[in-house]
Amino acid sequence: MTEPASPRVTLDSWNRAAIRFIDPPSFTWTPVPGAARYRVSWSSAGNGAGTRETGDPRFDFDPVWTGIPEGKVEWTVEPRGADGTPLFHPGPFSFHRVPDFDGREERPLDWKGAARRTLDHLLALPPCQHTGEPRYITHSWHVPPGVEEPGALSVVAYPALHYPSFVSFFLEALRHERDDGIRRRLENELATLRETILRDRTADIGVAPRMPLTTRVVYLPPGKDDAWIAEKGTITTFRAARMGEAILALHAYRPDQRLLDYAAHIAQVLSGLQRDDGSWPYRIRPDTGEVTEPYTSGGITTAVFFETFMETTGRDTYRRTVEQAARWTIENPCRTNRWECAFEDVSPFPPYDNLQNFDTLDAIRHLCRHRRTIPDAVPIARRLNRWIEDQFVVFGPAEVPPGAHAHPPSVMEQYFCYWAMEVHTAHWIQALLALHEATGEASHRTKAVRAANAIVRGQDPDGRLSTWGIDTRKGKRYMQSDWYGCNAVAAEVLYRMTDRP
Repeated sequence: MTEPASPRVTLDSWNRAAIRFIDPPSFTWTPVPGAARYRVSWSSAGNGAGTRETGDPRFDFDPVWTGIPEGKVEWTVEPRGADGTPLFHPGPFSFHRVPDFDGREERPLDWKGAARRTLDHLLALPPCQHTGEPRYITHSWHVPPGVEEPGALSVVAYPALHYPSFVSFFLEALRHERDDGIRRRLENELATLRETILRDRTADIGVAPRMPLTTRVVYLPPGKDDAWIAEKGTITTFRAARMGEAILALHAYRPDQRLLDYAAHIAQVLSGLQRDDGSWPYRIRPDTGEVTEPYTSGGITTAVFFETFMETTGRDTYRRTVEQAARWTIENPCRTNRWECAFEDVSPFPPYDNLQNFDTLDAIRHLCRHRRTIPDAVPIARRLNRWIEDQFVVFGPAEVPPGAHAHPPSVMEQYFCYWAMEVHTAHWIQALLALHEATGEASHRTKAVRAANAIVRGQDPDGRLSTWGIDTRKGKRYMQSDWYGCNAVAAEVLYRMTDRP
């Protein structure tokens, strides 16, 4: 016989899985049958404790936030009947209060030199032992010497995520590097990327034929099952849009009708997959069109590709597509904070259990770019940035996340992979620069300079940037592996920062 479940309070606000806060959180929970009031109690390691009562199933920590020090906070919601008697004694919830930005300014470090060292590192990589291709194309991450053995590890790539990163990085490097030998090498790498992008597509059948691969299994060791691969047999829609942007950038660099045709094909397929409300599904099977994961907040990321396509071709074909995507984003994740489903190596989570900021940052840049035509664009962008800082930016040492002693300020990826990474720090820098341009507020540029310096401080002498951060207490990496595409994004932004006044 199954025992009845113990009574409990169930949080139902967007932050129910949040781990940390800079700003005071406000929680809601599902009403408990028979409860007339709720007693909320909290305590922290720094002796910040208190109790309040509320008649509604919600509590805002704002009025008491100044009395709660940084560190772990445990809190409970005790439902009480009309006579004041507790209905049951629930277990505690917890979160951490973490540091805010200290406002300190820094002088820029050698951003261009750091970007060049990363470039030299990527160009010096040995070719893939399985295909002979450039290693950064076939291997998503670096495995330290002594760990990798022939045939011992799977070789997996995420083309629609990382190929565009290398395209953008190499094109930006061409703008900054004057050495003829380096420029010829970059031109050769871009030619290789062009042919690889044209090659690595889904089959020419089904609802989404000839679309960019999201996951590419280059090599699977004998006897190893590939069931662990989250995107087996599927593609993600907004990653195809990211690839479309890279294809158009390659075409702008060196016109090629094949590239333009491919971009037009991607646009046509994606426009057919857009829902009536302006959103797109996240994962689909390209042959049947079956939606295997329905929700993604990546509508703006997709819309940016359509905008670039229209600018390139001079045709206004997809204006409605862009407007619908922007409207859906503003009316949904911009309000609900449901920013989720962005990474190829992660399986589905329940709503709000694994939030991330990749497309939130894209939304900030889009809002700033269209601040004259989108109502309240800048206030929304400011609020989104503060949400990212509250949930994902490491401004100083803290107990959480595991990598919270990385060089600040650094930006974490997602709840499921709560590590400060150079790639997300670089994405944040681009959003900060957009906010600075839109508002003129100096604090955004101050944070961008500090963040760029944090990326440089995580660089090894061989040019590798630390994807997982440096433990500043020990002066050592938290993890030894680095992701080539993540390094490329960060180095590209370092190049771009050298152009900023």
